[in-house]
Amino acid sequence: MPTGSQVQFRPLTAWEQYRWQLISIFVALLLQTGIVTWLLRERHRRRTAELQSNTRLIELKHSNKTAEALTASFAYELSEPLLATALKSDAGSTCSTQIRRKLGS
Repeated sequence: MPTGSQVQFRPLTAWEQYRWQLISIFVALLLQTGIVTWLLRERHRRRTAELQSNTRLIELKHSNKTAEALTASFAYELSEPLLATALKSDAGSTCSTQIRRKLGS
């Protein structure tokens, strides 16, 4: 090219021709990366919470069974002496009634 000449119709570079499209694609990729990262973190937090919940549920079921066993044991221990006392008092009153009948006749 001779000196002092001016290029009027040079081809545009890719950046010059598609600048806004390239910026839009970059921003979209950046947003997608952020969203995927956030979703992965949420999934991890949800799974961790589910595992903790299941662990607590198992512990609660175990403690519930233990409480039921203790309640049944206490009920048995309380009802046996009461039943024995009731039977003795019934037997005593029956014996005294029979003795009174024999003595009275």
